[in-house]
Amino acid sequence: MTNLLPSHNYHVRAFAINELGLGYGEVLSFTTDFETIVDIDGNLYRIVQIGNQIWTIDNFNSTRLRNGAMIPNREEDEYWTEDSPQEPAMCWYNNDRGQYEYPYGAIYNWYAASHPLIAPEGWRVPSNSDFVELVQYLGGSLIAGGLLKAIGTDYWLPPNTGATNSFDFTALPGGGRHSKFSPNTFFGLRTVAAFWASDDLGPGAFMMEIYHDKTILNHGTLSGRSAGLSLRLIKNNP
Repeated sequence: MTNLLPSHNYHVRAFAINELGLGYGEVLSFTTDFETIVDIDGNLYRIVQIGNQIWTIDNFNSTRLRNGAMIPNREEDEYWTEDSPQEPAMCWYNNDRGQYEYPYGAIYNWYAASHPLIAPEGWRVPSNSDFVELVQYLGGSLIAGGLLKAIGTDYWLPPNTGATNSFDFTALPGGGRHSKFSPNTFFGLRTVAAFWASDDLGPGAFMMEIYHDKTILNHGTLSGRSAGLSLRLIKNNP
């Protein structure tokens, strides 16, 4: 079969014509795979269209910019404070790549999120206006979080309120890293999905958060550009 659309459900059955007439086989159902993109490390990211936007379904996980430059893996707490160097940094939750790289991806500070070479060619970290367009398309911030969350409690802690994943965004609660949490600067695993925007506002920067116990999507700013959050990518406009 050809010309099938990605991530669509199809129902098919075979038929045969012979001297006895026309006969049909049983109905079979299948769903086509999502289209994908790849980063410089070879990580695959599924993609989905929501309204006029095309998003990655999986959290970003590259260790390099697309020109090959390494993004420093900063495990020490001092790299995640407001006094940290104003340069890109990344890590994995609890500094444990083996346990948390999949499915949650890496954690990046805003200096990495806003770097012009962070994403594969033709893609970018979304801007605040991209988040605004997404939330408006979904019907507003009061329900948007539920529509974007992965369903069930395999990744989200109960009750995962109102999760429907109606648009296949599949938000996962990878938590983040912030100096205000002490003595462990990591926070929110299984309870919060938090994503950077690429543009800043004063001393902080734009971001959005989704919670395990609410349908609301918090769209605002986070003080401290050295905090660590997850990243999703959006395709550049044609």
